[in-house]
Amino acid sequence: MLNLKNRPASTAYVARSGWSVSSEIRWSLSRGIGGQFAPKSGGQYQRILHSKTQSKEEFPLRGVLKCWCGQHMTAGFSKGKKKYYLYYRCIHHTEKNFSGDKLHEQFEELLCCLSFTKKQVSQLTGITEAYLNGEKSSKQADITTRKKQLNDINEKIEKLENRLMKDEIDGQTYKKWLSKFSHEKSIIQHNLNENQKTGNARKFAELESYMDQLTNLKGIYSISTNDDRQLLIRGVFKHKLTYSGGPFRTPSISSVFVHNSLKAKEKGLLDIEEANHIWESFPSCT
Repeated sequence: MLNLKNRPASTAYVARSGWSVSSEIRWSLSRGIGGQFAPKSGGQYQRILHSKTQSKEEFPLRGVLKCWCGQHMTAGFSKGKKKYYLYYRCIHHTEKNFSGDKLHEQFEELLCCLSFTKKQVSQLTGITEAYLNGEKSSKQADITTRKKQLNDINEKIEKLENRLMKDEIDGQTYKKWLSKFSHEKSIIQHNLNENQKTGNARKFAELESYMDQLTNLKGIYSISTNDDRQLLIRGVFKHKLTYSGGPFRTPSISSVFVHNSLKAKEKGLLDIEEANHIWESFPSCT
């Protein structure tokens, strides 16, 4: 028999398990009374008061934060005298609990240190614009080349048709070379269409709208869903993020945040364990 002890009761869970639950219990669950139900003899069920419901949104670091030993940290609530306390701990070193509130506050402070200054955003915008302008020149040259190739292949097809009309070649030869030229033409046309599809002005406008948000990583983090928060974490801390008390640790950080990570290190918020290649053209945080 399925044992529901220590499992939060929910209509969705009951439906997945195939359990038969009375309409009275379903009515209670649908109105958020909560609790758990364990089987009793005679097909009856007893309600068990359960611990605080754990929403994954309350544990944004679970799944990305690791212990110094390399194991992922789990997270949960510990019952105090008057309320529940959020904690993280290693699944192997269970004797040590880390305050979730303290960890979250420290991580948000770290995001503040890593956020770009307006000067950095301005300079990054200039670097990006220069790159896209260079890409635009290169793309324009490629478009010119493709157009010439397309014109050449059209001339070959026209000459081929003239030779057929003058009986210089038979129908089989004509079909053979027409197939070859048509294939080449379709490739050239496809490449030309791709180059003309998206303008750099549109790309730059999209990037520019995002760049301003880099001045407030904490703000972005705070309004994001848990999945998006973890995407952000994995984007900034390329390999892993560990904690064993004190500063967070990571083997490496995205190169665009290297300068700002020095400020985080000075505040005792982050240690980068391996040397990083610093992006020389990016402005420091001072």
